[in-house]
Amino acid sequence: ALNLAADDVGGIVSCYRLIPEVAGLRRRLYSQHYGALIQRLFRLAVRDVNFAAKVIRSDVLAGLQLSSTGSFVDVELLVRARNAGHPIRQVGLQYQPRQLGESKLSSPRVILQLLTELARIAPGLRRDASRGA
Repeated sequence: ALNLAADDVGGIVSCYRLIPEVAGLRRRLYSQHYGALIQRLFRLAVRDVNFAAKVIRSDVLAGLQLSSTGSFVDVELLVRARNAGHPIRQVGLQYQPRQLGESKLSSPRVILQLLTELARIAPGLRRDASRGA
């Protein structure tokens, strides 16, 4: 992922789980449905949009104005970067499940915040995409 982001063509490397089953059934279902929604709304063909492993060139990140404060930030980051003309590459990673703790991404509070940010930010992202911003 670092090598891909370091070359002259790379802007963002978005990683995905090579074996998504290790994340658990509930998380996999949430990810599949959320990914399908994001693909439909933004035409963003990223395999695992909320997987935290991303490598982003600092010049790409410096040029983006993000307003999300929660889990929607992954989508906002990728869509704004793509709209600005930065390529997004994807790379599969071996994923090891957590040994301690539990992901908060599928908690009702986090999902509500994500959907609230989606409703607030999505119209502007879609407008920018249609203008080729």
